[in-house]
Amino acid sequence: MAQLTTASEVITKAFTNLNTDPTLVKDSYIETAQIRHIKPILANGVVKLSDSLYQEIVDQNNTATLTADSLILLDDYIKPALAFFVLFEVLPHLHVNTTSAGLQLPSSDFSSTASDAQRALIRKDAIDKGNSLVDKMTEFIEDESNEGKYPKYYASRNVSNTTTMNGGLVISAKKFVRIDDDSTGKNVI
Repeated sequence: MAQLTTASEVITKAFTNLNTDPTLVKDSYIETAQIRHIKPILANGVVKLSDSLYQEIVDQNNTATLTADSLILLDDYIKPALAFFVLFEVLPHLHVNTTSAGLQLPSSDFSSTASDAQRALIRKDAIDKGNSLVDKMTEFIEDESNEGKYPKYYASRNVSNTTTMNGGLVISAKKFVRIDDDSTGKNVI
């Protein structure tokens, strides 16, 4: 799978320490964050993945053929949100090193390891920021001024538009059906 961001971009956009070693942000964490947090918004409910805005952006990014509209979406909305989702995925692994001797806590003469509560707070902050930026992204895509620019995006199938969550629990799930209004060519709910 092609990634929509790089480790260096993630560190620049989401980490507080810009000197973080990019090798700590593994490709698998970027891919996991992309699948868990971006794909459900941009590809939810499509029968074939190739029919989704998500796959369109991935394909254009892979082939360096991003349209102007896709480039704006990727650079200004997807990458910032994805950076915080990657941080969320990486944080548990930054605290514990997997070695041949087992799991080890990193140590330094000039610092101490964060507590479980401190790590949980930073993870929650990262996921909250990522979700806020996804909300900003969906508002951008669904804005009237962008009508027709992202035809493979279906607002009625966007998981963030069809569920209500509170404290990580799904409170309600609304079911919407996409209907094509042939007289206007617009997607309506």
